[in-house]
Amino acid sequence: MTGDRPGAAGPARRTLRQKIAAWFTALYHHHPGLVVIGGPMLLLTALILLFGLVTDNTPKPCPPGKVCDFVR
Repeated sequence: MTGDRPGAAGPARRTLRQKIAAWFTALYHHHPGLVVIGGPMLLLTALILLFGLVTDNTPKPCPPGKVCDFVR
């Protein structure tokens, strides 16, 4: 890649982690708008997933003497 340090490993000898880091660095270097939009979107997604895992979505039992969700 251009701009590499002298003596650095060539593109074929980089680890997967180094390749991914270089890809993200190039992406955000050329498109700073992705940081502005992608950061809050990632945070919102994480909060939605966390909220979904924390909330209890099990149906509540019907109390005795009351007809719940009755359909004719």
